[in-house]
Amino acid sequence: MSSLHTIFFDDYWFKTSLPSVIVYIVVSFFTIFVNLLLCVAYWKDPFRELQTAQNYYVLNLGIADLIMGAVSEPLLVVTYWENRNVFYLVHYLFAIISASCSLLNITALSIIRYFAVQRPFQTQNIVNKRNVKISIGVIWGISFHYALLPLLGWRDTTFQLYLYGFGCVIPTLVFIIAYFMVYRALSQHTVMIERLGEQRCLPLKNAIRTEKAATRTVLLVLIVFLVLWIPFLSIDFAMVQCEECRSDGFHLARDITLSLVYFSSGINPVIYAWRMKSFRRAFLRVTGIGTISFKRMNLAWNNTSEAPPNSVQTVINITINKKTKMK
Repeated sequence: MSSLHTIFFDDYWFKTSLPSVIVYIVVSFFTIFVNLLLCVAYWKDPFRELQTAQNYYVLNLGIADLIMGAVSEPLLVVTYWENRNVFYLVHYLFAIISASCSLLNITALSIIRYFAVQRPFQTQNIVNKRNVKISIGVIWGISFHYALLPLLGWRDTTFQLYLYGFGCVIPTLVFIIAYFMVYRALSQHTVMIERLGEQRCLPLKNAIRTEKAATRTVLLVLIVFLVLWIPFLSIDFAMVQCEECRSDGFHLARDITLSLVYFSSGINPVIYAWRMKSFRRAFLRVTGIGTISFKRMNLAWNNTSEAPPNSVQTVINITINKKTKMK
């Protein structure tokens, strides 16, 4: 490699074009705004419903995405005027930290959903603020170690295999397994409710709706993340692992798909505002729109709002106990 700031191969970095710079600037401002809004909403918590142990991961996801919008994207914009490898390298390292941290947080949320559905009585002991903070520290440690390895000299193609394998594939597989177990547990709960003859019981319906809505929200976040990242990762992987793929066409394709990657860092708060009433209410209040009648808005968004915070298994157990006492 001809430079201390080169990674994989000499022509890995590409000259940033003016159209892409404009896109990066717009997306960067959008990403910074929405993720700052998420952090402020969580910090102020106007309705005293956001600062839960589980939402620490949501806040941490917002911070990770904020790094992409406030550090990684602006550094790439700078390269249009200062085409130096050092800026490309620092941009790449912060992108690694942000992306790996985001995916690990999404995976952690899927594991939380598993405990909430399958082991509700253990959730309060396992998913407490102390354990969540420790796990978040581990998430950041893993993310930073991916960025540290190139600084220590590991910059050949095998590093990419390591990064994509442990940083992308394994967390995604863990998420898929956790989601499958959650879906199976919800199906079992539904069958049990039908056997109890409580189909019309409102608490049971609310409990199922709560878990399904929360699970679908986390699934949606992951799907959007992967849909926006996979095109870039595929092209980037081909360029690094296949010498014949290092053409101008592949560079252009990677430039275009990189815009999708950046956009993914700003879309998560939008998903939470759409799917979760608690975040939506907080965003409206923080932005000064809280004077609007929330009753009318909640009716309009009723299908995507959370139900009362009762777990399915908890309600089922209560129902079983009542029926046992009656006998």
